[in-house]
Amino acid sequence: MQLRKMNLYIVSLAATMVMAASLASAEERLKPFTLASKGAGDVAAIAADVKQRLGAAGFEVAGEYSPYANAHVIVVTSDSLKPESVPS
Repeated sequence: MQLRKMNLYIVSLAATMVMAASLASAEERLKPFTLASKGAGDVAAIAADVKQRLGAAGFEVAGEYSPYANAHVIVVTSDSLKPESVPS
């Protein structure tokens, strides 16, 4: 019985270490999206303002879509981000 408890303890400890390591590596990854705004206002006007500001900051709109009412997704890239992408 003691051996069984010891094995369970070792497996639990190993699983905890693997989860901790995966969380640590996940923190180092790039964030694929950012919620830029959530509030009142005309979605089209806010999206136009955001695109203008992104362009002024050196970003290029790669695409955009509205997945549902009152939501707008803008996909951007930049010259400094393009080399970091995986060739497809």
